[in-house]
Amino acid sequence: MKKKRPTRPPDRADPEATAAQAGIEKTLYDELTKGLAYAASSLAAIDDEERQRLLRQAELAYQNAVYLAEQSSAPPESSINKQLRTLGAFLVKYADQQEGN
Repeated sequence: MKKKRPTRPPDRADPEATAAQAGIEKTLYDELTKGLAYAASSLAAIDDEERQRLLRQAELAYQNAVYLAEQSSAPPESSINKQLRTLGAFLVKYADQQEGN
């Protein structure tokens, strides 16, 4: 009896899926980097209006990064997900401070 040969060895990754995942992770990294930069800039803002604008930009980048993280295969303990949680915590803390004022 002839054995059926698999079309692809099980340990071989699909190149298209790998490329798509790399694109997601690159965009995730870019959004996270933008969010962190906006958050850092908000700390040195000249006035409240500029600070709010920078924080809104940080929030948008954060939301985009969260969406991309959900599409990513990066494990929860990865450095990029840790940085994402750090940015989220900063935004929550700053929002709480603003509500207290």
